[in-house]
Amino acid sequence: MMYPVFLTMVVWILALPLYFLKSRRAEDAFEFIGETSLLSTIAIPVIWAVSSYVSTKNYPEDVLRMFNAVVRNTEGFLILSLLNTLFGFLGVYLSRRIGGRILAVVLLSLAVAMLFVIWSIFKVKFLSL
Repeated sequence: MMYPVFLTMVVWILALPLYFLKSRRAEDAFEFIGETSLLSTIAIPVIWAVSSYVSTKNYPEDVLRMFNAVVRNTEGFLILSLLNTLFGFLGVYLSRRIGGRILAVVLLSLAVAMLFVIWSIFKVKFLSL
């Protein structure tokens, strides 16, 4: 479930500087981000279903806490993963169709939205400790 968070870091560290430097590799980075985020978006509901099922069983308390944490944070991770997918596909497809300034504003807006989602995920995590 933490994979979307790590992918978000790849977005800021790799794709945005490449885009601003007008590198040809930026489209590859956006494509990678879009495809892997789409896969994680598909996987998150499956992980949630398995975690929900396991959290109802009779396992040790530590194991149950881990699966309950997954169930609690699923919504935030799903939103983050969807934003990452949108970020990647917009970076690939809109870069050919609209101006650079408009796309930069859109991409930076999505990156800021991802920051707020990450903040809400960690806020929920720390409040539950």
